[in-house]
Amino acid sequence: MGAACSVACCTDDDVRPKDLKPVAPAVAPVTFESTEISAQEKVVHVHERGFVYEGTVLSGKRHGKGKLVWPDGRTYDGAFVEGQFHGMAVMKWPDGRTYTGQYNRGKKDGHGVFQWPDGRQYDGEWVDGKREGKGMYTNRAGVAKYTIWKDDKPMEMAGKA
Repeated sequence: MGAACSVACCTDDDVRPKDLKPVAPAVAPVTFESTEISAQEKVVHVHERGFVYEGTVLSGKRHGKGKLVWPDGRTYDGAFVEGQFHGMAVMKWPDGRTYTGQYNRGKKDGHGVFQWPDGRQYDGEWVDGKREGKGMYTNRAGVAKYTIWKDDKPMEMAGKA
């Protein structure tokens, strides 16, 4: 059966696999067969539910550069720290959505570009997984608008239901 593994493979609500329940705590460590790793080691780990991780681990957790692939084709290719998405990465969804940017403790945080397959794009700042601060939003027609974002909404929409 392979290594024991309890993975909340993602902490972003908008990228969490819909068919899996969150594991408590929200980000559980991966336990690889060799848990006594004292230096970074490159591994390929196939989870029994079909998740595949290829990259480095440290002390039994994803750490350093790696790629995580979900059974539905979603991919995260980037940096991990202590089992969480952390640093620069590219996240791709099978429907064509792409996020290229920074993660902090499992969530989009810092500068990032989110693109939708219909041509929409947000290029700006993220805080705790939400658009927050300065950002440029481009709509389907290609019209770009620079605005300030608060709690994942443009300021003129902040506070509206």
